[in-house]
Amino acid sequence: MFMATQPTSVEAPVSSHMALFIKVSPTDNWRRRKRFKFENARLGEDDECHAIVTNSWSAGSHLYVSDRLSLCGKELLRRASCRQRGFGVEIEACKRRLAWLGDKQDRRSISKFF
Repeated sequence: MFMATQPTSVEAPVSSHMALFIKVSPTDNWRRRKRFKFENARLGEDDECHAIVTNSWSAGSHLYVSDRLSLCGKELLRRASCRQRGFGVEIEACKRRLAWLGDKQDRRSISKFF
């Protein structure tokens, strides 16, 4: 994301420490990776999320915390992608059904609509 960075160190006259300033310039050709976004709606969804987090956290026990969080996010994103594909199939089926029903106004067609 910030490929063009310029570090500058500044000496402090009364300290043995040096401040480090980094000037960042975002590049336009950087493509952001899709990341998992946790939503409160997922909390009550099912126990599958809890199992995924627990399993991926345990599987990454040898990793740094930031890497373990990343692993959890990747697993949750993979699950969400699979689930979304299922919703896409359902939505397309509903669209086909609505198109078939069209302007039909008989009692049977109306009951199928709902």
